[in-house]
Amino acid sequence: TYLRAVAYLTGGDSAEDVVLMGGAGVERGAVDVDLVEVYTAAFDEHGRPVQDLAGTDFEVREDGRPQTMRKFQKVTNLPLQFGMLVDTSASMADSLPEVQQAALGFFRDSLEPADRAAVLTFSEEPRLATPFTGDLERLSAALVGLKAERGTALWDSLVFALHYFQGTPGRRALLVFSDGADRGSKYTFDQALAYAEHSGVSVYAISFGGAGTSLLEGARRLGKLTEATGGRAFVLGGVGELAKTYDAIDEDLRSQYLLVYQSDGNGPGFRAVDVRVRRPGVTTRAMRGYIP
Repeated sequence: TYLRAVAYLTGGDSAEDVVLMGGAGVERGAVDVDLVEVYTAAFDEHGRPVQDLAGTDFEVREDGRPQTMRKFQKVTNLPLQFGMLVDTSASMADSLPEVQQAALGFFRDSLEPADRAAVLTFSEEPRLATPFTGDLERLSAALVGLKAERGTALWDSLVFALHYFQGTPGRRALLVFSDGADRGSKYTFDQALAYAEHSGVSVYAISFGGAGTSLLEGARRLGKLTEATGGRAFVLGGVGELAKTYDAIDEDLRSQYLLVYQSDGNGPGFRAVDVRVRRPGVTTRAMRGYIP
């Protein structure tokens, strides 16, 4: 068994070390530590972020039972691990060039020195275009020359992207850019939703409005998935709305609170999480639950 520790400095550098915890002949035991991290955004009645809350303003319940908070922190300066999953199927042919330019702008304007981002693309299967990095040139290169062709294995690619986040520390967010229609995935939507609830990654989704039945159903399912993970779904009328949408996502990620509690739950099944603020007129958005 190994313990890997990573430290991230505010200037963008990092350092890590690995320690061997046990070798041959050493007895091993298992301890369940149900320490739950809930990243939460708070908003006033006009939808503006509320950034002056204290730990005592929050109430966290799991399966209806009040939980005792062990840690509270405003996460403005915590490093962000950000993945961008871009649909390159044939249905994205008209909007893909603008999507590429807007994504480049998002990386250039929103990523802080300590943040790391990855680019994944998909059509009939997912592909890791560039691993987590803070190098803007590598991120830009991963978005150049994308071609819109073939089918759309959305749910397979979503599970692939969430799996890629395993082992990454701190705040984690995945932006899914797709028209929401799935064609040919081996995973079902319900399986992808369950995996997302287990991952601890906030999912954001951007799609364009369409009249087709498959597009409307895809947008609805993406909305359900983002709501369950504490993210947001945006249905745009055109590519001209991309810039302000990216600004909204960036503001959302930079104005959150980290609530940590020791779960008193039992069993491996889904546990519902409810976060509320005692201040009148303030609402929250956080993951709806998790699978331990």
